[in-house]
Amino acid sequence: LGQIGQLDASRLPSEFSSGGVLAVLARRLGRVPSAARPFLHAAAVFGKELDLTVLESLPPEDLGSVEEHLTTCAAVAVLEISENRWRFTHDKLREACLRELTEAERKTWHLRIGEAMERAYHHERSRHAAQLGYHFDQADRPERALPYFVQKGLTNWSNISLVTDDRNVADTLKIGTMNHHIRLAIQMGVPTIAAYQMATINPARHAHKDDIVGSIAPGRYADVVLLSSVDDVGIKYVFANGKLAAQDGKYLLPIPKIDWPEWATDTINIGREVTAKDFEIRAPDGKTTVTAALQAPMYRDPKQKTTTLSVVDGVVQNDLSREIIKIAIVDRYTGKANIGKMFWTGLGPKTPNSAVASSISHDLHNIIVVGSSDEAMATAVNEVARLKGGVVLVDRGKVTGEMRLEIGGLMTSRPVNEAAANLESMWAKADTMEWIGAPGFPKGVIFAMITCSPFTWRLVAPYPGNPSGLVLLQTGETMPVVW
Repeated sequence: LGQIGQLDASRLPSEFSSGGVLAVLARRLGRVPSAARPFLHAAAVFGKELDLTVLESLPPEDLGSVEEHLTTCAAVAVLEISENRWRFTHDKLREACLRELTEAERKTWHLRIGEAMERAYHHERSRHAAQLGYHFDQADRPERALPYFVQKGLTNWSNISLVTDDRNVADTLKIGTMNHHIRLAIQMGVPTIAAYQMATINPARHAHKDDIVGSIAPGRYADVVLLSSVDDVGIKYVFANGKLAAQDGKYLLPIPKIDWPEWATDTINIGREVTAKDFEIRAPDGKTTVTAALQAPMYRDPKQKTTTLSVVDGVVQNDLSREIIKIAIVDRYTGKANIGKMFWTGLGPKTPNSAVASSISHDLHNIIVVGSSDEAMATAVNEVARLKGGVVLVDRGKVTGEMRLEIGGLMTSRPVNEAAANLESMWAKADTMEWIGAPGFPKGVIFAMITCSPFTWRLVAPYPGNPSGLVLLQTGETMPVVW
């Protein structure tokens, strides 16, 4: 530690070519021992400057010896002391550390750091309210973030909105939709009026539609909800299109019977049954191991991560011991059974010979499937096709749960209670299985290959010029999935 002042000469320059940056970063971080990487990741998530009080409050099993890691990282010029504060020697080193983490890993570290801050500053949390709110917000834990924003004295809530995108029918019946979010916000300390604005005028302004919707005013369109209790969001009446649509939780208007045309119900066109062989990933001739592209949920790294996998009889193998399985996108529009496939981690079945497939798969809505075996993936995809759309669960080679979505492969015309019971039955079957990441049915599978900004490398159905289907959204650059 006494030689830290001598490390300044090896600091990174502020500007140089991106290729040179990546090479220097890789060499510098490559000198950090693997045992110190979790510490460095935690430090990067915390910020450019380190708070040793917080880092030392993280469980030792998460980090190891903080003092030892500081010495190690200083010796390779990744961290330094400036004005008695530890920090990264360059912002780009911190950014490189963050890129090593998946979205799920970042959220986990933000949650751990938020909790460590609560322990470290138990008697002075108000002084750190902004940071605490930030970390819990980044951890996707708004119920823990909002009270700190309130404590910090946030008075302008106009840039915060509430959304309920993609809430399934079972959860909607249990907890509601926007009413649930408004109620939660009020319970967390958000001023009541601000909570309602977050569900009405704020999102309208954000979308530049507040001249049309978002308020009850002359010239605006609005459905109207009358409440029996403002703070509890007790809904008494709902008026839709000027008519009384619901009262005391009961729907009052006629439910139209729709004779859906064939073009709306016959949308799964794979062209044939798929087989396990369709999901094999072949190695280049003569290879006994390969470098494989490895994807994970919410992937935002501009550089595609890789791993090393073994080859048996010319076929690249999953590695369940490292929670590496497969993901595939099956073209459901052209009838050609085009399939993009690659290796995957962070979400999906760990139970052997199991899979989940869905015809809801943002944003292209081809069939997505994640699985621990090629056989299970084929079984799941074929069942989705048989249902003419839906979500299918395969446990140890057998279909144990399914949710039929016969309209466009995205919706069902069945009664709400029936559809919700169907979904919950599938979730109950999933609870008996072992999963990568969070326990229980992986609801996030429908977003696993979402094709919009800020996500980067994505797997799509193969197309001319891209036989693998792996593409960088921002540039159109493609690459193989193994080499």
